[in-house]
Amino acid sequence: MTAANLLSVARILVVPIFVALLFSPGPEARLAAVLVFALAVATDALDGYLARSQSQVTKLGQFLDPLADKIVISAALLALNALGSLPLWVSLVIIGREVAVTGVRVALQRQGRSLPASALGKLKTAAQAAAIIAFMLPVDGLIAWPFMVVALILTLYSGAAYGLALRNPSLPGLPGKTPESIL
Repeated sequence: MTAANLLSVARILVVPIFVALLFSPGPEARLAAVLVFALAVATDALDGYLARSQSQVTKLGQFLDPLADKIVISAALLALNALGSLPLWVSLVIIGREVAVTGVRVALQRQGRSLPASALGKLKTAAQAAAIIAFMLPVDGLIAWPFMVVALILTLYSGAAYGLALRNPSLPGLPGKTPESIL
């Protein structure tokens, strides 16, 4: 297994740690949860850099990297729902899109094709992470909600871009190009 893939696995393995910290009492635990979550999200850029710089881009990595993102983001959203910090509908929109795109990736992989993470997908993940951190911090909702609105818009837009590329195979979206290349 490559170093980049190990980082993706490590991101998944820290999920129980930040969720446990998020549910722990006290501001120190909440801050620790934010830091662990932020570290997990930050390693997303590092694993991609490692894979490209070491010429170790693999099909497993192209699947594992976005899957790790989805697990980290989904766990944080569901924890915030359980804590009453975030409405359930927000999580359903984001997680629904993530499940749909992951399902498409699995189906394509079975056909010998891939749908690697795109620049728009990475921007969407960064926006989601920023919004989640805003909701994890003890700030007023008026500060946190604009971050979440941007994250929701990018979530829906990137999902539509993937869907459009997949519905129109004659357009330059698959194989080999990212969905936003058709927009």
